[in-house]
Amino acid sequence: MGIKKCSFCKISSSDEIELCPVCGINKSKTNKNELEKDEIKRNYFCRAIRVVAILLTLLGAFKIYLLPHFLQSNINVIIIQLLLGILQIITGIGLYKYKYWSYYMAIPLYVILFLLSLTYPFTLTSIGIQSIIWLLPLYYIANSKSRKFFSRKYAN
Repeated sequence: MGIKKCSFCKISSSDEIELCPVCGINKSKTNKNELEKDEIKRNYFCRAIRVVAILLTLLGAFKIYLLPHFLQSNINVIIIQLLLGILQIITGIGLYKYKYWSYYMAIPLYVILFLLSLTYPFTLTSIGIQSIIWLLPLYYIANSKSRKFFSRKYAN
């Protein structure tokens, strides 16, 4: 009765269970060449969610790190930046661990961050870049395959 880590989503679970509770890939498969077509897509989305989680956590930490530069600003701006930074760190950690609550927290957070990014002075080029920065991770999180990871439906 040991604990074994899935080679693809990196989640630990009991040895007794053959399929990973998150991605639903057989734990005995350790090489990417052994995967079927559907399992390759699941592996891709697992990695994309982990990259999004790491980037969201780093962005939140960076936002808190830059707070001293906002000290000349209005106190409301400082409070909003601090709260958004804390929310980003908490959500990023939850996404990294495939927690169900983080799925429902990440979607509105990304929408809010996208809308806030549009309030700055912008040009047509910056709108395109901001759309990619905020909407591409939102696609990976809000996708139906991703929802199955967080609700553990691949294991059934």
